[in-house]
Amino acid sequence: MSSSENPEQIEEIVDQEDLQESRELRIDKMLNSVEENKSSLLNICGAIGVAIALYFLYDIYIVQPKIENSREVFYQAQNYFEKYGPTEKSPQGISYFDIALEGDDSVGVMGFLEIINEYSGTDAANLSAFYAGIIYLHKKDFNNAITYLSDFSSDDLMVSTRALSALGDAYAELGEFDEAIDFYSQAASNNPNSYSTPLNLMKLGNARENHGELDEALSCYEKIKAEYPNSPEGLEIDKYIARVNAKI
Repeated sequence: MSSSENPEQIEEIVDQEDLQESRELRIDKMLNSVEENKSSLLNICGAIGVAIALYFLYDIYIVQPKIENSREVFYQAQNYFEKYGPTEKSPQGISYFDIALEGDDSVGVMGFLEIINEYSGTDAANLSAFYAGIIYLHKKDFNNAITYLSDFSSDDLMVSTRALSALGDAYAELGEFDEAIDFYSQAASNNPNSYSTPLNLMKLGNARENHGELDEALSCYEKIKAEYPNSPEGLEIDKYIARVNAKI
């Protein structure tokens, strides 16, 4: 130690040496801890690896085959819905819509209701809820229509708009106009276009008119006249405007 070093410098040097020693002790303890727990760490890493492997095996051998099977049975039921009308029947006198809904073992078709139960969580089950709701709407079973359509969700704007409109129809048929107005409003504002928008504005206007909301009904009809004059609804909208004006 140099004689020129003052007490403060000496104290600083000692503190630095103590700090370095403390760091070295902590590192030694950490290394010793790692060494002592190496077996546990390896077991944990092994368990994580096994879990990841099991996840991928489950996905490959369980989930993906389930999804593929759900698509196959769904397309069969969907074919009966898309190909035939709600009143058409098979040679055996069974409604094709009933076959699509409930299935028919004699022709190897699983219905939408069974698909929902057997393949829960798949896209096929979700779409089956939509089709089941539409079929129940045609069958005038409005409560079941609401149940299944409410279980359906989709990012597809066309299909989601159709589902919202169908929910409005079911509630309107039950005379629950507050709910019908809500769903028609959503359908009319969802994916504006020259086909579904004037149709749902017309439904919304009718629901508001039946609910006594005449000014709001008139607003719907006038929007059709102004923005969709060449749509089927627009071509006959004047009589609806005249009808509401007569009531106001």
